[in-house]
Amino acid sequence: MVTVTGENTLVFNAGTGLDISLDAAGDAMELTAQSSGNTTTLTGAGLSVRDSGTGNLTWMTGDHQIGEFYGSGGTIVSTGRGNYLILTGTQSVTVTGQDTGINNMGDTIAITLSAAGDTMNMNGSGDTTTVTGDHITVPSPSPAAIRW
Repeated sequence: MVTVTGENTLVFNAGTGLDISLDAAGDAMELTAQSSGNTTTLTGAGLSVRDSGTGNLTWMTGDHQIGEFYGSGGTIVSTGRGNYLILTGTQSVTVTGQDTGINNMGDTIAITLSAAGDTMNMNGSGDTTTVTGDHITVPSPSPAAIRW
């Protein structure tokens, strides 16, 4: 396990099976296309992650975090308030933090939204969105793919 405590740290991870936690202001994680099976935990406010790997797990527990997910087979759990996610590839996403925005450009992505104020734009195909909370906005060209 690697824990980063210094501010403004950028971590590049091309490894396999690493567990990395970031907490300080300005910290960021870059998971390269070679990375797989890693766990990244972002706990501080305003942190960011970009994942191009395969099968990585990302916990976004702080507020106002940004996550860009371009890989495949990943799992994203966002519990912080005001987070923003950009999705491509194939991912599994669970959002329980309020006021989270998602730009979904992926294919066959499974997304669960359960907090007030969550919003999502859907531009991919074959996605499944499950909405379990109130005051959630999901404009979709294919409403049949949304479960209320």
